[in-house]
Amino acid sequence: PAMLASLAWINAYLDRPVGLEEAVETLTGVGFPVEETRAVEGGDTALDVEVTSNRPDMLSHVGVARELGAALGRALAAPAPAGLAASPATGLVGIEDPGCSLFTGVVIRGVKVGPSPAWLRDRLEAVGLRPISNVVDVTNYVLLELGQPLHTYDLGKLAGGKLAARASKQGEKLNTLDGRSHELPAGLLVIADDARPQGLAGVMGGAHSEVTDSTTDLLLEAARFDPLRVRTAARGLKISTDSSYRFERGVDHHGVAKASRRAVELILETAGGAVEGAMQVAGSEGPAAEAIGYRPGRCNALLGMDVAGEEQASRLRKLGLMVEGDSGAERWAVTPPSYRADLRREVDLIEEVARTGGLDVIPMAGGGAGAMSSTDGRVKARRAVLRTMIGWGYCEAITHSLVSDAAAAPMLGDGVPPAKLFGAEGKAEAALRPSVLSALLRCAKSNQDAGNHGVRLFEIGGAWAPSEGAPVERPCLAWLAESLGEPDVAVREMRGVVDELVAALAGPDAVAGVSVAAGESPGFEACGRVSVGGQALGVIGLLGGAARQAFGLQHDVVAGELDLAVLEGLYDEGRAVRTPSAFPGIERDLSVVVDDAVAYADVERAIRAAEPSWLESLEFVGVFRGKPVGKGRKSVTLRMVFRDEGGTLRREQVEPVVESVVARLAADCGAELRAG
Repeated sequence: PAMLASLAWINAYLDRPVGLEEAVETLTGVGFPVEETRAVEGGDTALDVEVTSNRPDMLSHVGVARELGAALGRALAAPAPAGLAASPATGLVGIEDPGCSLFTGVVIRGVKVGPSPAWLRDRLEAVGLRPISNVVDVTNYVLLELGQPLHTYDLGKLAGGKLAARASKQGEKLNTLDGRSHELPAGLLVIADDARPQGLAGVMGGAHSEVTDSTTDLLLEAARFDPLRVRTAARGLKISTDSSYRFERGVDHHGVAKASRRAVELILETAGGAVEGAMQVAGSEGPAAEAIGYRPGRCNALLGMDVAGEEQASRLRKLGLMVEGDSGAERWAVTPPSYRADLRREVDLIEEVARTGGLDVIPMAGGGAGAMSSTDGRVKARRAVLRTMIGWGYCEAITHSLVSDAAAAPMLGDGVPPAKLFGAEGKAEAALRPSVLSALLRCAKSNQDAGNHGVRLFEIGGAWAPSEGAPVERPCLAWLAESLGEPDVAVREMRGVVDELVAALAGPDAVAGVSVAAGESPGFEACGRVSVGGQALGVIGLLGGAARQAFGLQHDVVAGELDLAVLEGLYDEGRAVRTPSAFPGIERDLSVVVDDAVAYADVERAIRAAEPSWLESLEFVGVFRGKPVGKGRKSVTLRMVFRDEGGTLRREQVEPVVESVVARLAADCGAELRAG
């Protein structure tokens, strides 16, 4: 929420003006940051004030002035309209729905609708409103002055000459002031005459009873509506106004009559006319606020500083609170004003004392040295995952957990229904995604449609596997890359991503425990099941044609999905950092011929089983099929790097180690050294 306020308008309610810099600094200091300032023609300045949703009183110029006055020691001179007698409603206004708790109406006859005086136009233009006519401008002015929305109706256009707050009936029509026509559902809160709805309560008036230049008799409405009913109507009909903005957050239920009297005063001043009878009131303002027990000593204990009782009482009174009790008493009775519905407990009042005195003067325990707690290991692990994925050139995506049945189907087994969100039956996207890839593939399709090819995306999020009971969420790391070249090269890169993730979390030595075995998984054409240290981690591979077709993807897509809980469990906060050896290493490329059925994982497993001395790293280089390897056979090339941290290795030392590796490959995999 935000309030666009005029500095000149604010200063009109203070006994001494506040400068721009002082206003910005003070409002920010008491919890209402000024996001932007804008010079206004005539020397004024508009302030864009950020307002928390529990402070609707700050959505008015008087409210902003009150805060500034309390913090800066200025006296507040709020408008005090002349008294206008009020009496129970006798037919002019009525309430037929509990969504309206208070409804007032005043009849003003003989007005002359025309342009507003310059001072009124200037005030509205300073905050971005376009002047319309004196009568309409007055209601907008009072809304911005006091925070209470009002509306004027052409009395001559109202059937029966009266209004009531009631629920709409199915199919009723309403043409609103924005030029739109609405067919209303049943149950919306409307303001209606004897024939039809004349306005959407708290949101916008109707065009049929609009005040025009020919209007002479007015009915001025000021009311209090249930915030939820106003929000329901505004969202349902896609209308947002300054009035609905305030009603949705709550208006001062004891300020309705005051705002009506203020509007009457200004209408008579700018448009002439005379009030007919008294203000008619339907409903009630509700009970007065109850006093809150307050202990000055408790305030000092919580703030950690000594604020004199007289000063505490003074700060509360400047905000409009009534303080009863001697300044030296242990307990006071403090009654908040009706416009501060957010003040309900003693601690709320203590916060007000702190705010108006300045939060920056509250001492910090320990002389300003805050105790720093160590970051949770899971947080550090996730940061390492993010750094790794970004380092590989993947962009993080944040997608919805709900997908359509069609998007879920490729990542499920045949005939397996997806888990559904309870209560979302019948909606287009009610399936809980069985894989994060279900949502990432939709992102890939959006990029493809926009002409952005070669996308690389990753996401950390939840996936839900179907089960007989309630669906169980499992956190996952999923990533995909659109392959514009050779898909087998892209798949090998997937393995590189896995190795680097494990190295980033558990250290480089843990990579030796990573293995990938051929397997199957829904949605994949070629799939490798990944494990680390014998624990299942997830899958990587090439997505199948059915999955690509389901999302309308033109190119091959390689993807991976790992169990995030297992991945984070690998994180070793105490792992040692090893200084790289200062001595050179020796590389050996080895090409061995094996049967097609032998997986690279088998080859790697055999090499590590040989426990070769000084082996620093083992990398896959490539695979070759064809002459002269022979049918049903393939040549696998890999690179081994040997290094001794204590000295320079010699070829004579490494050769016997390589021979032992070759012997183990022959025994375990039936491998033969490739000739030539």
